[in-house]
Amino acid sequence: MKKQIFTLLIFCFYSLSSISQTLDSMNPNTGIHGQQGLTTRITSTNVVMTAISQNGNIWDVYLQQGADTIQIYDYSIHWWIWPGPINVPSNDIADVTFNIGFSKPAGTYDLHLRTSDHACWGCSFQSYTLPAAFTVTPPDGFATGTVYADKNRNGIQDPGENGILNQTVRIMPLNVTANTDASGMFSFALSNGTYTISYVGNSARNYLVSSDSLTYTITINNGNISGLDFGLEDPLISVSPGVTFPGNQLNTILNAHPVFSTSANTWGNVRQATFLGPVNSALALAAITVLDPNRIQIIIPSTQFTTPGVYTLRLSLNTFNNYYFLDSCITVVMPPSYLSGIAFFDANSNAVFDAGDSPVANERFTLSPENGIAFSNASSGIFSFPAFIGNHTLSWSPNGTNLTLTTAPSYTFTNSGTQSGFDFGFRSNLPDYFCDLIYAQPFMRCNQNVTHLFTIINRSNVTAQGTFSLHIPGINHTSSNPPFTSQSGDTLFWNITGLNPLSSQNISVTLMNPGAGSTVVLNAHLEVRDGSGTIQDEDHITNGTGVLCAYDPNDKAVDPPGVDEIMHYTLLSDTLEYLIRFQNTGNDTAFTVFIRDTIDASLDLSSLEILASSHSMTVQVDSNRAATFMFQNILLPDSNVDEPGSHGYILYRIRPAAGLPDPTRVENTAHIYFDLNPAITTNTTWNTLVNMIPTKLKPIVRSQGNVKFYPNPMNREGKFEFLNDRHDKMLVEVFTLAGTKVHSGNTNSDHYLFHKGNLSAGVYFFRISNSVSGKSENGIFEIK
Repeated sequence: MKKQIFTLLIFCFYSLSSISQTLDSMNPNTGIHGQQGLTTRITSTNVVMTAISQNGNIWDVYLQQGADTIQIYDYSIHWWIWPGPINVPSNDIADVTFNIGFSKPAGTYDLHLRTSDHACWGCSFQSYTLPAAFTVTPPDGFATGTVYADKNRNGIQDPGENGILNQTVRIMPLNVTANTDASGMFSFALSNGTYTISYVGNSARNYLVSSDSLTYTITINNGNISGLDFGLEDPLISVSPGVTFPGNQLNTILNAHPVFSTSANTWGNVRQATFLGPVNSALALAAITVLDPNRIQIIIPSTQFTTPGVYTLRLSLNTFNNYYFLDSCITVVMPPSYLSGIAFFDANSNAVFDAGDSPVANERFTLSPENGIAFSNASSGIFSFPAFIGNHTLSWSPNGTNLTLTTAPSYTFTNSGTQSGFDFGFRSNLPDYFCDLIYAQPFMRCNQNVTHLFTIINRSNVTAQGTFSLHIPGINHTSSNPPFTSQSGDTLFWNITGLNPLSSQNISVTLMNPGAGSTVVLNAHLEVRDGSGTIQDEDHITNGTGVLCAYDPNDKAVDPPGVDEIMHYTLLSDTLEYLIRFQNTGNDTAFTVFIRDTIDASLDLSSLEILASSHSMTVQVDSNRAATFMFQNILLPDSNVDEPGSHGYILYRIRPAAGLPDPTRVENTAHIYFDLNPAITTNTTWNTLVNMIPTKLKPIVRSQGNVKFYPNPMNREGKFEFLNDRHDKMLVEVFTLAGTKVHSGNTNSDHYLFHKGNLSAGVYFFRISNSVSGKSENGIFEIK
């Protein structure tokens, strides 16, 4: 019995070991040197097996001749590619696609294939070899050419016209591409036949082709073809003038080959344009106007804090996503001169800044012909303008009637270089001891220490003293600067002494916020006394704010916010107060913070008034209405080290311009820069200015996607809003309920104003389509 069992085991082992497992063939089994996208079939016996994945049980496949390897498939490299270069349609069959590099020598190659166990993928490897499975033969011919910079646009590569690296050329019908080398050369190894070679381009930089043809049709017949050259040129030629300085607004013309076209907006077919400079700096563009196919006008404002250096223009059009470049076309140099002065309280009215006079903050000054605006610094009263050489007028721009000058209201002079001494002395027209109390609401984040900043402004001609008190019911006090003088229950008291005329004092109070959903109510009170202790003036602020656990630490708010969540209706007679808040959420101290805020054209720039700021700063407004608030040496700690101290803000107010139509929409967005980091863009505030707040507000119309329309029903005008971050061309169509098209328009913006025109009252369909992506949104709205 034992002998029979032993005999059976020997028979089973012999039967299993006799199963054949071999690689059998490759078909086709030849390819030419440099061939791309070659597809061949590998057959086997009991080796290749199907599986869930397209590569079956194959781990890797390659051809080898001595030290030269042609990689076909490697799971560790190609596992994420779909479809990959290998497919196992059935057991013992594998279809593979691979390239034969130009550096691979001709000759015979062995096929190597390795499989893995399905139950333990990546282990239990089995290796198989098919000797002399594939032969690389020399090509029947080569097609070669050069992609070069055709500086003189004659279609010929002349001496000094260098090749361009990493440009893509495609050959059909192989549908194979090649990239140029450092000398601009490309080469295709081909078998006999007819081919078409075309220039594709480069995704990073776009050129125009100046050679006679965009494509070449060739026939290989046991020989080489060369001279398949493509001359390229930058479509952007020059910018003139090309020199500016910090604080100047440059009006320049970009000259180009005919690539521009006009449209309903001044940008025409220009999608995006930016001047890129040194150390992550960039020049913002105020306006672009397409003049003709060869020229656009560009307005480039800058501030005193623009980085000097050489800037390159990067521009894209609506017809493609790649960029045109004009290298080193704008140079920002140091200003020819600076003009500066001091705003001061003139205690003895002698029109001279004496030793006992105190600086006056946030007074506005203008310089022509540059049309610059600057504000006096809070700590020193100094203001400064970069300026051209030549004739100038520097003036004080009053905001209201609270102040009187003891000096001349302006200086007219010929500037021959940097000058100072343009000083302005001030006296107040308000009663003695007249003071204001200002509060900027911080981010009310739950269970966090939050710093509240109060500013006391002495607007009179006498030194002020008195008491500031803050009632904080049920809120834990963490710290304050300066420390409070005394405390009674939930009320903190500070003694105010020696507050100079026309100057201010900040009091910061850090409190621990409660949990989400709570409301923090603060009552602040200011009493101003004369030398005998008699109260001469008082001011009071009560603020109740809800506590949140999630918020954007860099934002913009407007007061009044307006009635209705969509329209934000606000009276045309209201003054708008804007608060820009920022926080350093990085991982190190911020040395410089500046905020760029373009003032809406419907606001009266002459009424701009700086109310308060968290830190000392300087302010400039350029001729394109862009205000820059600069906090130099702010040393703002990051939120990980000092969360309460990582915040800052600027508070200002401004009035609507006179004679605005009813309604007028006013928008405002700020851009916040921490040191050399890219800008953080705040939310956009908006107010719809009207003579009377509507009493019956209709709901907004929303499509099923991302399109909004309001007001609904509309009267003379309505507004569509939609997503269009890439400034694609958007087609807006309106139809009757019967399907008749009654309106068609387009825009590259993210909104579209629709005018009633001669349309009758009723319900209408709308359709908004993206001409680039082809996506569309539909909805209905009503006309009164």
